[in-house]
Amino acid sequence: MSAWLLLLAGGWLLVRRPSRYRLGTGSLQLNWRFRRRPGVTTETVVELIEALRDELAAGIALRSAFERAVTSTGRDVVPQALAVCRMGGDVPEALRADAGDEQLLISLAALWQVSEGSGAAMAAALDRLIDGARDAAQVRREVAAQLAGPRATAKVLSLLPLVGVGLGVAMGANPLGFLMGTVWGWGCLVLATLFEAAGLVWMRRLVRGVEGQL
Repeated sequence: MSAWLLLLAGGWLLVRRPSRYRLGTGSLQLNWRFRRRPGVTTETVVELIEALRDELAAGIALRSAFERAVTSTGRDVVPQALAVCRMGGDVPEALRADAGDEQLLISLAALWQVSEGSGAAMAAALDRLIDGARDAAQVRREVAAQLAGPRATAKVLSLLPLVGVGLGVAMGANPLGFLMGTVWGWGCLVLATLFEAAGLVWMRRLVRGVEGQL
C-alpha cells in the first residue's frame, strides 16, 4: 500500500507542477519562468503610463513629468529608471532593465528614445499605447474564459483512474491486489501513470502555448 501511495503522490506532483521544469541542453533547469517583482503588474504599468501622459498633456517637460508620474503611482514599478532620470542618465536603458518581460515598459522605453532623438511629442503615442494595452488585456480575459473548460476537463480526467479503482473496490473486486500483487498489475500501473502524466502535461502545454501567443 505504501508503494501505491508513493507512486500516486509522484504522479500527482508531476501533473501539478510541470511548469517548474523544462529540458535544457542536457540538464534539468528549475524555475525557468521570469518572476516579476511584487506589485509590478500590467495594470500598475498602465497607471504609470496614464499618469505620464497626463503630465505631458499639462505641459510638463518629459523628465519632470516622468518623475512626478512615478512618484504618484508607486516607486516600486521602475526604481532604476526613476533614479537614472533624476541623475540625468539614459532612462530608456534603465526602463528596459526594469521591464523584465513587461512589454509595455519596453515600448515606453522605445517611445522615450524616439522622442528624445527626434523631439516628437509622446502624449499621443502614449494614448495609443494605453489603448493597445487595454485591448490586449480584454483579449487575454476572453481567452482565459475560453480555456477554463479545457482546464476543468483535464482536472476531471486526472481523477478518473482513482474513481475507477474506488468503484472496483465498492463492487467487491480487488483492483489494488491485482495492481500491487502481480507483474501485469505493476506494468499496467506504471504505464497508466506515465500516460496520465504525459496527457496532462501535453494539455497544459497546449493551453500555455495559446496563452504565450497573446
